[in-house]
Amino acid sequence: MELNEEQLKKLKELELECLRTLICLCEQNDLRWCLAGGSLLGAVRHQGFIPWDDDIDLIMPRRDYDVLCRLKMPEPYFLQCLKTEPACGILFAKLMNTDTVYIESSRRHMDIHHGVCVDIFPVDYYPEQGLPDLWQWGLHMLMHYRMRSLYADAHRIRPLYRKIGAELCMAVSKLILPDAQKAMIWYEQKLRHAERSSKVIVTGGAYGRKDIYRISWLGFCRKALFEGIPVNIPVHYDEILRQTYGCYMELPPAEERKGHHFAEVFHA
Repeated sequence: MELNEEQLKKLKELELECLRTLICLCEQNDLRWCLAGGSLLGAVRHQGFIPWDDDIDLIMPRRDYDVLCRLKMPEPYFLQCLKTEPACGILFAKLMNTDTVYIESSRRHMDIHHGVCVDIFPVDYYPEQGLPDLWQWGLHMLMHYRMRSLYADAHRIRPLYRKIGAELCMAVSKLILPDAQKAMIWYEQKLRHAERSSKVIVTGGAYGRKDIYRISWLGFCRKALFEGIPVNIPVHYDEILRQTYGCYMELPPAEERKGHHFAEVFHA
């Protein structure tokens, strides 16, 4: 179901509470983080949520992310990641309010925690170029399709040729990696030991090769406001947003101003 205006407002309020909790945890434990994806765009262009968006995304260096995954969360929060819930089917983390129920349509069949959350993506080193780049990208896409095959609505792709192509890729990924959970744990461990480089990738991100950045773009952060909350954004946000969205200060056509998450169940 698509959320109505009242539900969307409540969802955003709960997500902002998740964000405040995460910021507090990061400050207490000296962890680095910044906004990413649509949340970064929202902070720069709207000083908050993109009006039709419905989630909050952050990124953290792998070392800081791993520390976060080991921390005890305050009530009523749960950090969903491979370490805490191996069946979650994601290579990133969700700081989740367990007093809420928010079941994404694509994960409705999974026997895991389902709640309102913010998404936290680890940032890993990525090869400069050449064969190491090709090899790593091949592994990345193999894992991408294997994880996608776990989701209920993975087949909903248009146009038809993309749907067929994706289904073939998912079928091949299942043959190569029959045990998705073991494959994800192995891949995450491999990323932890990636060779240092001048490039990084947002692991679990949604933008393909646009999620590969120069490490210098993330070297320093500045403060911005997100719905009145002081947040970290990269000093080089312009380079990141141009790579991801092009002319990012221009609003998309009206027909494209839609949220991209659908809830099977939502109550709080």
